[in-house]
Amino acid sequence: MVSFGQDGLAVRLPVKSTAVPGAPAGFVDGARAELTKQWARYGDQTGCEQVPLLWVQKVSSAGFAAAAYNDDPSQANGSKCQNVGGGAQEFWAVVDGTWKPVIVTQDVPTCAQFEQYSFPSSIVGNKCSQGGKVVAYSHA
Repeated sequence: MVSFGQDGLAVRLPVKSTAVPGAPAGFVDGARAELTKQWARYGDQTGCEQVPLLWVQKVSSAGFAAAAYNDDPSQANGSKCQNVGGGAQEFWAVVDGTWKPVIVTQDVPTCAQFEQYSFPSSIVGNKCSQGGKVVAYSHA
């Protein structure tokens, strides 16, 4: 597993193949695709290309990752990307051979969400929600 700390490693468009050192094959392609999708919300304007920002926190060769997505208002210099802001925690998995965010939330994910993809605690931490309460999560 590659870890970039709680804040993570900043990844922006255009995403170079070396953007996430030590990441498994396909992860950078998935990050590029996700950032491109977010950029499309601003009409693909060149001035908005740097707005979508992915903070990669952890990536595992087992096919799991944790990242935080946000729009960076300081990079919003195009008319269609002036009112940017917000973000979410993302948990990524390989689905049908492709890396992609499968849980995107601003809340503590449910245990069922983590269990659906068999996320290891080493990626997602030791807490999840169940029945409206935060509980311990443990999965190797």
